[in-house]
Amino acid sequence: MSRQEKAHEDNEAAALWQRKMSLLQNESDPKKLLRRMNEAEDAIFTRLQQLDGQRTSEHNAIEAACRLIRKFQVTRLAFPAWAGEAYAALDLASFSATDRSLVPESVFDTTADMPDVSKS
Repeated sequence: MSRQEKAHEDNEAAALWQRKMSLLQNESDPKKLLRRMNEAEDAIFTRLQQLDGQRTSEHNAIEAACRLIRKFQVTRLAFPAWAGEAYAALDLASFSATDRSLVPESVFDTTADMPDVSKS
């Protein structure tokens, strides 16, 4: 595989988990929310395997996405919170511009309307 093909493959793999996160963030149907969450987690897991232990700036964005998934689990799907979790203070603003460029901007929008589907 050429260097150009490898770079294209890496870009596609990075874009996949980002698209899945965007779909999750924008999902309003409670019946689809868990499926979207699982798809995002699967895409992130696959991407981390592809990175094969290489620490890149993409890792920071993936970590932010994982925190957001966990926040959704607790706030939108009524998963139990772990000791010490405080999502009201979730600080995504501290991510660098490079990290932010790797994740859809909607991931950093903590003011987005997130319907409470735990009561559905």
